[in-house]
Parts: sequence; structure tokens; C-alpha cells
Amino acid sequence: QHYRLEYWRAGQERVDYRRFFAIDDLIGVRAEDPEVFDLLHRLPLALVERGAVDGLRIDHVDGLRDPAAYLAKLQARLDEAGHPGAYTVVEKILEADEPLPDWACDGTTGYDAMNEFTRVLVAASAVESFEAIDRNATGRETSYEEVAAEGRAHVVRDLLGGQFARQAHRLFEASRPPGVSEAEFTDALLDLLAHVEVYRPYHRLDELDPRALAVIGEAADALLRRSPEATPSPAIEAARRLLAAPPDGEAREVVLALQQLMPAVQAKGIEDRALFRFRRLLALNEVGGDPAAFGESVEKFHQRMADRAVSWPRRMLATATHDHKLGEDVRARLAALSEVPERWGETVTRASMALDRLQAESTDIASVHPSDLYLLLQAIVGASPEGMTQGRSDDDAFADRLVAYVVKALREADERTSWVGGDEGYEAHVASLARRALDDDGLREALAPVMRLVVPAGAINGLAQTLLKLAGPGVPDTYQGNELWDLSLVDPDNRRAVDFDLRRRLLAEVDNVGPEELLDAW
Repeated sequence: QHYRLEYWRAGQERVDYRRFFAIDDLIGVRAEDPEVFDLLHRLPLALVERGAVDGLRIDHVDGLRDPAAYLAKLQARLDEAGHPGAYTVVEKILEADEPLPDWACDGTTGYDAMNEFTRVLVAASAVESFEAIDRNATGRETSYEEVAAEGRAHVVRDLLGGQFARQAHRLFEASRPPGVSEAEFTDALLDLLAHVEVYRPYHRLDELDPRALAVIGEAADALLRRSPEATPSPAIEAARRLLAAPPDGEAREVVLALQQLMPAVQAKGIEDRALFRFRRLLALNEVGGDPAAFGESVEKFHQRMADRAVSWPRRMLATATHDHKLGEDVRARLAALSEVPERWGETVTRASMALDRLQAESTDIASVHPSDLYLLLQAIVGASPEGMTQGRSDDDAFADRLVAYVVKALREADERTSWVGGDEGYEAHVASLARRALDDDGLREALAPVMRLVVPAGAINGLAQTLLKLAGPGVPDTYQGNELWDLSLVDPDNRRAVDFDLRRRLLAEVDNVGPEELLDAW
């Protein structure tokens, strides 16, 4: 028997194998092992060789020990299969100004493009107004940077605690920094990892990553800046030095292992926690996005596109994926709010009063936290059918979808309920409030003025980002039926069955309709 049973609450501390993020059932495999590589790629390479597949999407490339070596080997195998230069994109999450390493691929799967298209639609001039609206509506006192650092620290300490503790012990034993205890070193290493803002550096067994010095240095600076009680201690300096430039031998082996752990820290701490906690403008809260970066100038956007045309002209351009938090037209509509910040602030005040009244009138609705009310308001404004402003909403399907989204968002945020040991009573209260809100005349009246503005403006934004995707430098990707409006929410809502018969019918009709008629019906 190759396993032993453990108490489930202790599993995170005692697990002794590498996983996909923190999912026990998905065991990490050693793709760098030639035998494992051959087994993993037997089918996809056979499909490429037969001409059944034209390209490959490499999922979670940052989980590999050496992505550069892996992709070089994959391209060599594609050459051997008679398909040199086969289209290959990697699921690599980039920060706004982070360059993609010089890998043997055509670019990323498009999360970076998705965020670039959204940022340019957001009016940067509204940042102070939205900061005030958010703080007044939710009582938030922390910055996004603080929320993000807390999220990463939680993952290192709790979700990946056992794996991290083993690697921290190995690294301490391999380096033995003078004047530093193992406990001090472990704490410093945890704090440093919590402030690394990219998914990982790319040290290799025989080569150091030159960018790591800056990446880890910025993390150390951020740690000292955001934690006044922290000082440039010997422990922090030792951790910084080892992560930035690990020496040959055991220390470098451990850092290579830590590099495979770091993407899970970012994914679970940011994508599945911080992005659901920080709610200033949900349009910016996407995978690879930076909610603190409120908008981007048109000039900078065009410069960014010019750079992309030179560096990665065949990268994928996405506006929606199976993992997006909000559908592309939900984001486009919410982005339009940034053009009317004063009107949005007034709307939030009136809508909050309507929600407070609903809570006071209902015996089955306890007090819902103001931050969760603000989440609910943005979801209703962003995702509701246009008919929301034209009478009572009888769209039960939308009500079900809205409730599922809000409950999942609250669990991911892990503040008043969670996936483990959640507060079912609180979730029921929020769900009840959401359903009643959709049919409440007072809330509808409060939202109507801003909806009349952002529904058409959001549609124009949606057309704009579609044009950017189709005409920008790269290969456009249209996700599962998104030739039509996409008002989907987080998964599983964005993975619903697609009505392809409707799309075929509309496509056939387009051939027989002139431009004027199309403009009348958009």
C-alpha cells in the first residue's frame, strides 16, 4: 500500500507529494523525467502527426521544474513529427509589465490581452472617486497590496504549510545562514514569498535567472515597506539572497522546488482569494489582472500593442476563458461605470438604502456585510439582462445564476463563510436578499438611472474590445459561443451549454442583411 489514511484537517500539513495547487486528487508529475515526458505526450504528439491537431495549449506551464527546457524538448518532438513550428501557446499568467521569457512557443493563451483590453476601457481619472465610493460603501481600510500579501501568506502558511515547511527546512540546512535560527529563517522566507508579485522566477540547475534579483529585491522592499515592524534582519537578507541567486548544490535544488510551489501561492492567494476580497471595480479583478492598476492611457495601450507586435506577434488574444471571473460584456459594462463616477456613487448610496430596507423588512435576512452588498450591486449591474430596468424581473435563471456567483465569491473570499466550515446561515441570508433584490421596485428605481447609461455604453465597450481582439497583434480566440453577448459569471456559469443552433441561424441571417439593418438591430 502506497498511502496511509490521515485526519482530513491535518492533511495540508502532512501531505508529502506535489499537487496541482492544493487539490489532493491531482498529483504533480515529473515532466522533466524522459520516461514521464514520453508517456504524457504520446497521444497529443500522435494527434499532431496525424494532422488531427494543429497546435498545442500548455496548461499551467509554471508548474514545470524547467519550462524553458520542457518547451525546447516539445518543439524538437514536433519537428520529429513533421510539424516544425506547430502553433504552441502557454498558460502563463503575466503581470502588467512582466515580459514572457524567451521560450520556444508562440506566446501566452491570452489572459494578458484580456486585461490589457479591459484596462484601456477604464477611465483612470476616476480612481480617487472609486476609492472613496468603495471605502464608504464597504468600510475597507486596507490597500489591494495588503490584501494580496495576506492572501499569499495564508496559502503558504495554511494550504501549502506542509510542503513549504519541508522546503524551508531543506533550504536552512543547505545554507545555515550565520546568526539566524531556523524559526527566524522560515518566518522570513514565508514573509518574502508573500510579497513576490509575479508567479515565479526561472532559475535552472545550470543557469540563474537574471531577472530574479530584481523580482526578489522588490519583494523584500515591499515586505519592509508594508510591515513597519520588519527590519532588514539577517533572516530576511538570507532568504532574499538565496531566492535571488541560489548557489550550486542542494540550495539550488531546493529553490527549484520552491519555484514549482510559488505559482500555487499566487493562484490560490490572488486568483481565488484577493480578487474576491478587493471589490473597488470588479471589471479589473481578472486572472493576471491588477485591481490596483485603475485604467491605462490610450497612448500607453498603443505602445504596448506595438511592442507585442514585435515580440509575440502570434500570441493568443482572449476576452473570455473557462476561468474568467466575469464575462467579457460584464466587464465591459462595469468598466463604463468609471466614466460616470459621481452618478455611480449616488446610485450606490440609494441602492444600499434599498437593500437595508429589504433586510429590515425580512425576518429571514440577517445583517449582510456592506462589502458583500457592494459585491451584489456590481454583479446585478454588470450581469443582469437589459430588461432589468423595464419592469419586474421574472428571470428565474438569472436569479439562480446570481445567487450561485455571490455564494461562490463569498466562499472564495473566506471572510464570513468559506469552502471548509462555512456559515450556511449567512449564505442563505445573502441568497434570500439577492433574490428579493431582483424583484424590488425600490432597488430597481435606484439602479435605473445608471443602468440607462452603462448598458448601451457597456455594449459599445464590448464591441470595442472585440475589435481590439480581432485586429490586434496576435491570434484572436472566441470562447464557446461568445459571438453573442457574454453576460456570464464565474465558473461554472461560464461553462454552460452553448446554443449553437441559434448562432448558426443568426449567422445565416447575417448574409442576407445589409449594414443599415444590422446597425438598427445591434
